[in-house]
Amino acid sequence: MRFSIAALVVTAVAFALPAQSAEPPITNPQKIIDNATPETFAEIVRELGGQNVEIKREGDYTGIVFMDGNVPYNIGFTFCKVVPGKCLIASILVLVDNGKGGYPLETLNKQNKDFGFLTLYRDDPTKFGAGRLILVDGGVTKKNVAMEIALFVQSFRTTMKDLESQLIASAPGPFQRASYGPTRFRPLVVSPRYLSEATEKMAKHYKTDLRR
Repeated sequence: MRFSIAALVVTAVAFALPAQSAEPPITNPQKIIDNATPETFAEIVRELGGQNVEIKREGDYTGIVFMDGNVPYNIGFTFCKVVPGKCLIASILVLVDNGKGGYPLETLNKQNKDFGFLTLYRDDPTKFGAGRLILVDGGVTKKNVAMEIALFVQSFRTTMKDLESQLIASAPGPFQRASYGPTRFRPLVVSPRYLSEATEKMAKHYKTDLRR
C-alpha cells in the first residue's frame, strides 16, 4: 500500500516520544548517505510513496520531480565539486505561480519567521518558491533524509493553508474578493537548470561550514 508522503508526519512525531520506536517505511534506515545522488534520493522518495518519480536531465544539470497529491516537488543537487565524485547538498523545492499581484514580500518573510522548516522567497511578482536544503556532508542516515523530505512536504501544506487563510481574512467583506494575493495556487514543475541555480543560491552560505 502506498501512502501520501505528508502522512508520514504521524511517524515523524513519534520520534519525539521515548516510548516509540517507529521508523519511516524505507529499507536500511540506518544506512549512511554521504553523497547526494539522483538515484539515491529517487529511491527514497519512491519508498516514501512519492508518485511519478522522475530523474530529469538538461545538459549538465540533473534534478528529480515527484508528485504528492497534486503538487510537484523538485529535488536538486549542488556542491558537487568540493569533494571529487560527490554532491554534498540536496534541495527540495516547490515553485508556485500565484497570479497577478502575488503576496507581498513582508507576508512571505513573516512565514519564514513563524515556520522555520522551509524558506519562502520571491521569484518574480507572480511566483514564489519554498525550499529547504539537506546536507549530507560528513554522512547522515537514510532515515534522516527520508524524514527531511516527509516533513518538508507536510510543512509546505501547512504553510499554504496559512497563506490561504490570510487571503480570506484580508477580504473586505464576505462576498468580495481579497484586494491582494492569489485566489488559486498553481505549483510548477521546474527545469533541472532552474533547480540547480536555485539550489546553489540557497546553499551559498554553507561554503565555509562544510566538514568535507
